Amino acid sequence: MPYNILRMKNSLETSGSDGILLADERKTLRIGELYRYKFSVNKNVLKGQGLDVSQLYVRIKNEESSLLRPVYLAGPYSFYIDIRPHNYNENRKFPGKEAIPFIENLKPDERFKVKILLNKNSRVNDSSIYSWTIDIISQLAVTTIPRLEFTFRIGTTRKAVKKSGGRFVSTEGVSLEMWDTKSLWDLPPKFPNKPVHLVIVTHGIFSNIGCDMLYMKDKIEEMTFPMDEAVNPNIIVRGCMDNVGKSGHGIHCLGVRVGKYVLETVDELNKKYRVDRISFIGHSLGGPTQSMAVRYITVKRPSFFDPVKGVKPVNFITLASPFIGVIGDFPFYLSVPL
Repeated sequence: MPYNILRMKNSLETSGSDGILLADERKTLRIGELYRYKFSVNKNVLKGQGLDVSQLYVRIKNEESSLLRPVYLAGPYSFYIDIRPHNYNENRKFPGKEAIPFIENLKPDERFKVKILLNKNSRVNDSSIYSWTIDIISQLAVTTIPRLEFTFRIGTTRKAVKKSGGRFVSTEGVSLEMWDTKSLWDLPPKFPNKPVHLVIVTHGIFSNIGCDMLYMKDKIEEMTFPMDEAVNPNIIVRGCMDNVGKSGHGIHCLGVRVGKYVLETVDELNKKYRVDRISFIGHSLGGPTQSMAVRYITVKRPSFFDPVKGVKPVNFITLASPFIGVIGDFPFYLSVPL
C-alpha cells in the first residue's frame, strides 16, 4: 500500500529530436533526510502515443558548489543514491549482467548518470508497467544547518535530461510518486482495528534515524506486512529524530529525549489505534540511550509497562552497543562544537 506525497506526474516534455523529459525534480535535504521516488511507465500506453522505448536515462546532480568538496568534518555535503528495479531483492541472486545503479558519495557539483532498462527485472508481474525505486539520501553527519540541493531528471535520451524547461503536455503512462522522511517513518499499521506492536529504533553516535536506520525499518516492515492477519504482529516502526546532530549532549540527555518521544508517540497513536506491545532496537550508542529512555519512562509514568493496563515490553535489542564503557571522552575541541 503506497503512502504518497506526490501522486501522478502525468506529463511529457517535448523537445524534438533531443528526446522527451519524463520527470524533472529539484529538492533540498538536511541532515537525516531523504526522498524516495517510485517511477513507473506503462510501455503500451507510451507506445500508443508514438513513444516506443526499451531504456531510459537518469541524471541526478548535486547542485552544491564544488568548493564544498573538501569540507568534510562539517559535512560531508554529498548524497547516497541507488536505483532499484521492481523485482530486485538483495537476498536473491540478480539475474543477468545488469548492475544495480548506485553511488555512495555524490559530491558537490558532481552528476550521477545511468541507464535504466525496461526488462524482466523492472517489469511489474506480467503487465506492461515497468517500475523503479530511487532513494536520494543526505550524507550530512554532524551539523544541522546546511541544506543540500539536488536535481533529478528522467528522459528518453541523454540530451533530454541535460536541461530542464520546455513545453509540457498532459499525457498518460508516466507516474512519479514521492515519499519524504516524515511520510516514510509515519506509516500506519496494516490492520488499524487490531492491537499494535510499536517498535522504537534508536540510532548511534553521529548517526540519525531518518537515513541510517532506514534499512532496518524497511526490513522489519517487509518481513511482517505480508503475514496473515492471524499471526501478523501489526507492526508500527518509529524513531526519535530529536537527537540528530546532538550526540555530544551525552547519554542522559539523549535518553530523556527518546523517553519523552516514546510517551508522546504512544499517547498520539492511542488516539487512532491501541498500542499494547512495545520493542526497542538500538544501534551502537543507541543501546545505552534507549536504556536511559526506559529508565525515564518508568520514573515519569510507572504504570506504562504494566502487563494488564499498560504496554507489554516484548524485545530489548542492542547491536554493537558500548555497555561496558568507551576508551575515553571526546576531546574538548570536538565536544564544544557538538
